[in-house]
Amino acid sequence: MLIATSHRLIFVTSGIGHGEFTEAFDYRKMNGISLAPDGFAQKELLIDYGRTRKIFDDLANDDQFKQFLNVVRSKMNESKQVTGISKAKNKTATRSDDKYEKLTQIAKLRDQGVLTEEEFEIEKQKILNS
Repeated sequence: MLIATSHRLIFVTSGIGHGEFTEAFDYRKMNGISLAPDGFAQKELLIDYGRTRKIFDDLANDDQFKQFLNVVRSKMNESKQVTGISKAKNKTATRSDDKYEKLTQIAKLRDQGVLTEEEFEIEKQKILNS
């Protein structure tokens, strides 16, 4: 059974004959999901996850399964957009931190007499405007 949750795709077996097995696929780490013919009347589900490919065999390619695939693809896209937004926020925070570090450095140089007050003000404006 494949279950699509808000953050991951979960695969669970019934445990008949081979024991129970569960595996979770985080949408953020999924590189792709697709259907391929299995050589018979049914399909294989291919999930590219990290550097591996998981294959689920003998799936019925009906309307309900197509809807399931659309939900999973949508969740994958959403998770990648959220990840992109988080990276952009982190990048902005890093830039801001860099500015304060540079300001601290030039203030030390001014305090040590390496920079004049005028040079300090010029460098400070460059950093604040960058």
